[in-house]
Amino acid sequence: MEELIEKLKVRIRITILDEEVEDLVKACQKDLEISGIYGEFDDPLYYQAIVLYLKAYFGYNDKQEEFQRAYEALKTSMALSGDYEKVESGQE
Repeated sequence: MEELIEKLKVRIRITILDEEVEDLVKACQKDLEISGIYGEFDDPLYYQAIVLYLKAYFGYNDKQEEFQRAYEALKTSMALSGDYEKVESGQE
């Protein structure tokens, strides 16, 4: 998780505490799970959803709504794709 946090801080150009970034990442993961989306950080769309979530909820006030809409649109697409459903053990 530390590597992911550092990567996100560089990508989003923020200098906040790692704990704050980690909390936002966990909140995003929970929001995605509520929508039926389960993924890994190395998946490009899953990672992009996290980036958009962080931009929407931290530090980009002038474009906050734009990032929120982009996040919601990506989340909807991911949920509808069926590619991000939870895989039960033994069902792969």
